[in-house]
Amino acid sequence: MSRKDKKGRKLNIGESQRADGRYVYSYTRDGTKKFLYSWTLVDTDIWPAAKPMDKSLRTKIAELKSREKSGIKKDADKVTVKSIIDTYIQLRKPVVKKHTIRNYECERNRIAGTDIYMKRIVDLDLLTCKTWALELKAKGLAYDTIKKTVSLLRSALDLAVENDWLAKNPCDFKLSKCIGKMTAEKRYPLNEVWKEKYLDFVFKSKTYDYYYDCIYVLLNTGMRISEFCALTKQDINFKKGFISVSKQLLISTGEGRYIDTTKTVNGIRKIPIKEGVKKILKKKIREISSRTENPSLDGYKNFLFLSKSDTLMDNRVWGKIFRRIYAGFIKQYPEYEKQDEYSPITAHILRHTFCTDLVKAHVDEKTITLIVGHSSIKTTMDIYTHYDFDTVLEDFLSKTG
Repeated sequence: MSRKDKKGRKLNIGESQRADGRYVYSYTRDGTKKFLYSWTLVDTDIWPAAKPMDKSLRTKIAELKSREKSGIKKDADKVTVKSIIDTYIQLRKPVVKKHTIRNYECERNRIAGTDIYMKRIVDLDLLTCKTWALELKAKGLAYDTIKKTVSLLRSALDLAVENDWLAKNPCDFKLSKCIGKMTAEKRYPLNEVWKEKYLDFVFKSKTYDYYYDCIYVLLNTGMRISEFCALTKQDINFKKGFISVSKQLLISTGEGRYIDTTKTVNGIRKIPIKEGVKKILKKKIREISSRTENPSLDGYKNFLFLSKSDTLMDNRVWGKIFRRIYAGFIKQYPEYEKQDEYSPITAHILRHTFCTDLVKAHVDEKTITLIVGHSSIKTTMDIYTHYDFDTVLEDFLSKTG
């Protein structure tokens, strides 16, 4: 005798409906009884309002049979998003830099804050992954942040496909078509007026004057803050007039500070030393012999820019310093934030300003990429430079008469 659900519909072999209305499909695999559950039988059923959305029972059954037919491994239903991401990160550790692993871990933590994290990978489909991406957007995350987060999941699921846990990658979709191409927040450099006011504020500040030399060097070399923190006496060549950039000082949760190669191969470069920078570097080198502490790290010593207590600094420490300086700066100059185009002043904005100044000075493209450490001039122009209309007009008139 055939069984029926509470709506009078015929139930197939293995299907049943519990007293509370929940549908169940039972099947045996490797001698073990297994079950699929859902609050609806077919996709057209209305989902109970109080229950979290899921697939209908027969959709789940169809997917199960499809996986079995396509040769998907029998242990696939035990693999979760969490476990496949963890596996992917472990496999990448021997072949990528520590800071890349740190970035993966940040993205994993972001995924862990969403419902998809504990789902089985066999329960993922294109709609689930696209909905998840839209949820990230609703959280107010920047486009690039969402892109990196989705990329980690996509890469981890590629591993699942390679291992025959999935027939295809459900996260393989064009992000911009899903959430719309979000405009990245523009970074505005300091013009000459604000550059002078910022340096003057730091120089005259009784609280932040110690950092004046650091900020001056950053503003006139365009170094990344991690490269600046790794700068040692041995990196300075006064005779030939350049700073050699070949490493960066990074920090990792659980491992602390360490020295690594530059962010990219193009990051290995030589930066010409301006006269003002030269004076500061010579002063810092003279101060090494009088330090109470002269810290070393991974075989490197004689770091030039340390804290007030002669300890190493990293990007996290500098981030806090720049935020405090900026808070004091806008308290004295509130009109800075009343501009139509401005950015909170950080180490990256100083690099941004340096790059823009090179372009404004009409330094040739090849030279700019070599000094800044970019792979092409397009990177510099697209990301780091921004001309306001007055600057464009002045530049145009100076060239055309």
